[in-house]
Amino acid sequence: MSDTITAIQQALQQMFVPQYCQVIDESHLHQGTSVHPTHIRIELVSSAFENQALVARHRMVHQLIEPWFKSCHAISIYAYTPDEWADQAPPSPTCRKGFAN
Repeated sequence: MSDTITAIQQALQQMFVPQYCQVIDESHLHQGTSVHPTHIRIELVSSAFENQALVARHRMVHQLIEPWFKSCHAISIYAYTPDEWADQAPPSPTCRKGFAN
């Protein structure tokens, strides 16, 4: 993990106290090379987003990570409340006792 990714993740964790926080360097999926991450994906689940519109959530994150913008070409933000996050993934399938003899 690069210093930039680590710094962004630490800043997000400190500011939003998230239930889930993932900062992913997706630069390798795009053309060109750089010493710094150029394409970053942020997945963040925090109750700080309760009653906040999507645009407001993005602004909150953008404001916090602004110091790292100069080296980035693209930042994808996925900001959820805990309830929204719970609705994202389908539940695990019901066990059908597949290991029973």
